[in-house]
Amino acid sequence: MLGLYPGDYDTATLVRKSLTQLRGAANPPASRPSFMDYMNGRVVISAVTNWASFISDDLALPGCTQRLHIPALPDLQAGGVGLFSNGCIVFRPRAGRIGVMVAEKKASHPSYSCQSLRA
Repeated sequence: MLGLYPGDYDTATLVRKSLTQLRGAANPPASRPSFMDYMNGRVVISAVTNWASFISDDLALPGCTQRLHIPALPDLQAGGVGLFSNGCIVFRPRAGRIGVMVAEKKASHPSYSCQSLRA
């Protein structure tokens, strides 16, 4: 897991450089939030993960045809994404397709929304 902080993700170039060197790329280095910032909810934690290579073909179940295969997540309305405030999962809904599931905690409303997109 790679932590990026304000300053590390100001531009796409900084994000790419951070991924290449596996540490934040801001110059001067970005300051990290304090323990109390996390405890007081002043820190937004987001994650992006790629599950697209988990299954490359449709599932083969006797007598069944796969129409859609999406990541199983806890109830997003209950705030079930755990530690993360926002998240994005890249996945393969069926052979030859890529999908993106986005969970976003809205600052003005304590629930989550989720969308599945096709490429």
